[in-house]
Amino acid sequence: MLTFDDSYFLGETRDGFYIEPMMKCAWAAQLEVMCVIKQICEKYDIPYFAYYGTLLGTIRHKGFIPWDDDMDICMLRKDYQRFLEVAPRELTGEYHINSPYT
Repeated sequence: MLTFDDSYFLGETRDGFYIEPMMKCAWAAQLEVMCVIKQICEKYDIPYFAYYGTLLGTIRHKGFIPWDDDMDICMLRKDYQRFLEVAPRELTGEYHINSPYT
């Protein structure tokens, strides 16, 4: 589980855009979920990559795009099918898979 310094959740201005504390909470939750996805993908050697705004933010903003409120990751279909196969066994407690295939 990730830990965040309390100052992470303070509002701030980036690139002329004010980021509300609630957005920072959403980003923290997304990062926690991403850590779980990363652990599963590494354990089963499933490739994934940042896509769309997440990829752009990583390069252009060195993190989240200030006005973006989601995280985009991508897998090839065969890798996604494998992820859907193994993830339910790995997820316990607060996380579960919800897809058209589950």
